[in-house]
Amino acid sequence: MSTLTEKHCAEYCSEYGESGYSSEPNGIIFMNWNEVSDEIYEYLEEAGYSLESNDEWYVDHDNDKAWRTSGDCYSWVMAIKFCDGYVLTPDDDISDWLEECESTDYNQPHASLPEWIEAEDIESNGYTKVDCDDYESGFYGTSDNPTKIYQKLEETVDGLESVVFQITSAEQFRVNFTAYYKAS
Repeated sequence: MSTLTEKHCAEYCSEYGESGYSSEPNGIIFMNWNEVSDEIYEYLEEAGYSLESNDEWYVDHDNDKAWRTSGDCYSWVMAIKFCDGYVLTPDDDISDWLEECESTDYNQPHASLPEWIEAEDIESNGYTKVDCDDYESGFYGTSDNPTKIYQKLEETVDGLESVVFQITSAEQFRVNFTAYYKAS
């Protein structure tokens, strides 16, 4: 493995964190497979490794898990979040996700929580779900806007402190999301 690591910038981890994937018994190797002969590729597959392109995955070495960074279908939503100098994964505390994604001003850029975070976990951190089944933005004539939603909450919620948005589903031509707010 050290030759692959040095010569081909290969990375390794034991398991997928990404749902829908199962690791081979010897783990996963990530690299640019165009630089490796078919014989080596086939040998590693037969030896019990999962083989992935390194430009489509993030390897969380602290938790020994791999997370997809490039979509594999229209409904795919990234389970991790690249932040300023660090990466949040589902292994991190929900409060860290909330802190990273909360908006305290409608002019602030709005980052969304991923769909895997449970509503109960958001609400247990002091947030209340906005009384709306789902917002939608896309090509079907609906274009709900997080900035306008935030402005409306400022008008209707006394003591509004912050708002978080969460993606609830994604499709080829639309995304659905919901909003939560925290008030004093």
